[in-house]
Amino acid sequence: MYGAEAEFILLIYAFRMLNMHKVSGRIAEFAIEAQKLVLDIGFVKEATLRKMFYQNGRYWDLDIYGLLYKEFEDFLNTPKGQKYYSSSQKNLKNSHTN
Repeated sequence: MYGAEAEFILLIYAFRMLNMHKVSGRIAEFAIEAQKLVLDIGFVKEATLRKMFYQNGRYWDLDIYGLLYKEFEDFLNTPKGQKYYSSSQKNLKNSHTN
């Protein structure tokens, strides 16, 4: 299972099963692929914690992303959202047969 599909399944669970209003996360500035992934699914960059932690000889920013229930449901009604949904459901079923 790919990262986007796994994240998408977790979002479906969070919003539809746990009835959460918002999902948020923190991503280090050097994690470019993770940033692209959450933005692609509809997360919004809400804040940057400047020079939040020290790693590999320098200080790094930590970005905070958020996604509201309504934004996620709106995303599900787009062609891209339907593609994510179909792919995640197919891979979820396949994971039970392996």
